[in-house]
Amino acid sequence: MPISLLILCAVSGRLHGIGGIPFSKWPSRIMLVSAITLCGYLLFGLPSLFLAPISLLGFITGHGRFFAMKGANLSDPNPENIEKYFAIPIWNLLKRPLDEPAYSSFCMAAKGLLIGAPLLPFAPVIAIIWPISYNLGWRIGNGTALGEWLTTSFTAIFLYLIQP
Repeated sequence: MPISLLILCAVSGRLHGIGGIPFSKWPSRIMLVSAITLCGYLLFGLPSLFLAPISLLGFITGHGRFFAMKGANLSDPNPENIEKYFAIPIWNLLKRPLDEPAYSSFCMAAKGLLIGAPLLPFAPVIAIIWPISYNLGWRIGNGTALGEWLTTSFTAIFLYLIQP
């Protein structure tokens, strides 16, 4: 796997967080999905390309109500799509409050699973990397920027380690 692709994957999380590559018209979501999908394609072939829309869906679902890893911000009355259609129904079945930190981890894991879909059997690993990285980002740096760096950097390191 080309090292340049791994570097793109590693920095793309923060580039997405700041709105994309400065002076570029490339949408940042497309850039990150492209990096993950290309890595998936190089590792697993054609099926990874068909999963790129799922990966993009993981990015466009948002994370504004729960990215601080303290549970849902209930003062915001508009749940993110990933919450409305996935997290809240499951969380309500568990009869757990939405404003607990475990809810944020659950939502981030769901995002990681969607984002990592092109990596086929390793998507569950990305689902673990996503909440751990954001938790670390908030514990170490008190902000989302570090979480954005860590998610995609750990993903790139993982991809490097599993390549044949």
